[in-house]
Amino acid sequence: IRDRPESFTLTFTGDFTPGCRPGQESDPKSYVGTVGEDYEFPFANLREIFSADDFTFINLEVVLGDAGKAANKTFVFRGPEEYVQIMTSSSVEAVTLANNHTDDYGKPGYQSTVEALEAEGIKYSGETEFGRDVYWFDFENDVRIGFLGLIPAYYSKNEAKVKQDVQKLKDAGCDVIIASIHCGKEENPTHSQMTDTYRKKATALGAHIVVGTHPHVPQGIHVEKGITTLY
Repeated sequence: IRDRPESFTLTFTGDFTPGCRPGQESDPKSYVGTVGEDYEFPFANLREIFSADDFTFINLEVVLGDAGKAANKTFVFRGPEEYVQIMTSSSVEAVTLANNHTDDYGKPGYQSTVEALEAEGIKYSGETEFGRDVYWFDFENDVRIGFLGLIPAYYSKNEAKVKQDVQKLKDAGCDVIIASIHCGKEENPTHSQMTDTYRKKATALGAHIVVGTHPHVPQGIHVEKGITTLY
């Protein structure tokens, strides 16, 4: 459309875990012990980038608040609900909750996280056992971009539901759909076969941009038929 802006700047991050394991809160070397109430510290070197873009979208891999009981798994992470201010103080507009730590404290933990985000105006998306959420954001001149979070453990059992939610984005008139996929092997410099499989699933659903999370390292960029994947 001729009168629309030629471009927008969107920023995506990998995993962001503002919290620690149970019992480590008082450890001065833990995340909570290090950050304390200095909410601007974690993104101090990124705030200039986040503030200059049109939209910042991160993978929030933690439970915020005190609700729920820790799941029986090797790693669980929780931070104070006030840590949502780490995001608001650094121009983060939205998060995905489709990851393997959203459920660390069961449904109560998921709900307390959502409530903390909503209280501060942080938008969220993600296909999870406790909530199916999609989100779209309107930019200048009626450009609408939709966001979807995917994790294989949920998608493999609920493919029909995921398709329904992608259709919501299409029905809402989204010009671009961005899918965040959470899978792969941590610290591996190359993406996994599972990541590639879910890249293809996301693009088949209608995603125009695919953003990978979970490995903790960048794994390259793939462009095919005008669709960009940031592994």
